[in-house]
Amino acid sequence: MLRTALSCCLLIAATCSAASEPPPIPLAQDPVPAQSARLLLSRDANAPTACDVEVLLGERQIVTLALDTHTELELPPGEYATQLRLSRAGYCGTLNLGSNQSILINPGERRHLQVIYNDDGLFLAPADG
Repeated sequence: MLRTALSCCLLIAATCSAASEPPPIPLAQDPVPAQSARLLLSRDANAPTACDVEVLLGERQIVTLALDTHTELELPPGEYATQLRLSRAGYCGTLNLGSNQSILINPGERRHLQVIYNDDGLFLAPADG
């Protein structure tokens, strides 16, 4: 009987001390990862040269586009320093055309850009449709 009474007292004391403690501080939650973005790159079939175009983000080559081709990339949102240049293979390497642009892609955005080639150089422009 004494043992049962002692057990009850300990149980009551534990319950009372737990009730008097402040609630735990919630842990900081991990930030929600930014929603990825999609970038569709295409090349006009009517370009004045058949040279492939290399698309670079920073110093890293991302894709080579031939005439009338396209590719779609999944990227984290953000600002990208983009370089366009003609392939350095064969005749195309002697043309020395290129350009630098900056593009901003928002979270969840799907952007379609087209590589445009003219006498002044290469550039990315919003694609129709």
